[in-house]
This record gives sequence, structure tokens and C-alpha cells, in this order.
Amino acid sequence: MDFEVFDRRTVQLSGPLDETKALQVSAELMLLDGTGDDAIQLMVDSAGGTIDGALMLIDVLDLLGVPVNALCMGRAEGAALCAFAVASHRAVGPHALLRLDEPAADYARCARDVRAAADHHRARLDQLLARLADATGQPAGSLGADLARGRFLTAEEAIALGLADEILTRGAQVLRLPRQVGFRVR
Repeated sequence: MDFEVFDRRTVQLSGPLDETKALQVSAELMLLDGTGDDAIQLMVDSAGGTIDGALMLIDVLDLLGVPVNALCMGRAEGAALCAFAVASHRAVGPHALLRLDEPAADYARCARDVRAAADHHRARLDQLLARLADATGQPAGSLGADLARGRFLTAEEAIALGLADEILTRGAQVLRLPRQVGFRVR
């Protein structure tokens, strides 16, 4: 994490949201939470990931003491879209790629443990669906059906499902940065 992150209070989630990525993003969010009371911006451009990564990041988002405003201009699929959906405020670009997709289960087990691993995955998926239902106001059953079929969503559909709050438009305001940004020679 560089010092610019402190000034802008921005964390990036890019790449698959597995446990390692969730730990990294969680640590950055918690660090920023401890350095001030202003909202944190979470920039999401992520596809893939695991159910455990999604649930870990969701737990951290739920426990932070400051609001987290999520922004997706690229893609939010699977685990990343699930985490995006629980942010305090969720904005998407008009052409963002959004996909409800069941996050992967990553269990290296022997054959005799397959049934127990499948039962565990189902229980974790039910936890995820309950949290998504709470965040969106949609029934867990319909969200589960959308996850199972890998439903692609337009920005408008994401708003209708309660996964996003607004679509960014061309009339966005350009703000001047408080100080010069870039490299300088010392």
C-alpha cells in the first residue's frame, strides 16, 4: 500500500477474490478505517474467486466503523459481486460486466471426504445467500437460482435486483485534486 491510498482512502479489488486477496483487501480496509472517519472507496474489477474469500471480505465490510462506497467500472463477477453488493453505497458504470455466479469451492480432499466437503460448501453458500438477500431485499431462493445459472446483468438489472444503487452517467463532475499528483525528483 502506498501513501496515496491514505490521501484518497481508496482500496482496489482486482483479480480473483480468493482468501489471499480477501486478506489483503481486508487489511487495507481496516488500516484506513483506523486512520479516519471518512468513507472508503472500494474499486472493484474482479472475476472469479472462492466462497471463503467472499465471506471473509463481507465480514470485514460489515464490521468496519466507516462506510465503504464500492465502484465497479470494469467487472464484478461471482465472489466479487457478492462482496460488492454489501457495500454501503454501490455504483456501476453503464457498461460494467456484472455476473451472479456461484463462487468456487476449493477443497483438496480424498474421495471419502467429498460428501462432507460438499455439505460444508452448501452451508457456506447458504450463508452467502442469506447475506445477499439481506443486502438486496431479494429472496435467497431467487438469488440462488441466478447464482446457479451464472446470470449476467446489465447495470439496470443490477439496480432492479438491489445489487447496485446507481449507474454513473456522462454528466459526472470532475473535481480538482487537493495537491499535485505524480512523481517528483528530490
